Amino acid sequence: GDGTIRLARGIRAIGKGRTTKARQVVEELAEGNSALRNYGRWYLALSYLKTEEVAQAKAELQKLDDSDPALYDKAAELLEEL
Repeated sequence: GDGTIRLARGIRAIGKGRTTKARQVVEELAEGNSALRNYGRWYLALSYLKTEEVAQAKAELQKLDDSDPALYDKAAELLEEL
């Protein structure tokens, strides 16, 4: 759906270092109620790590719920490393 396309755009923007643009895209997903909310939060956290804003990254990672166990585990591992 539309959310998947937005997520892909956000990921692409993060990869290109366009973190401000990326955050605008993935924040909408992170704040929404779709199944992609955790992915929005995950990529928002990665965008913060790219700009070395570790506190913000941790805050986003801590908001992930366990509706997607694999992503939740990845977030937990990343939090341990930060």
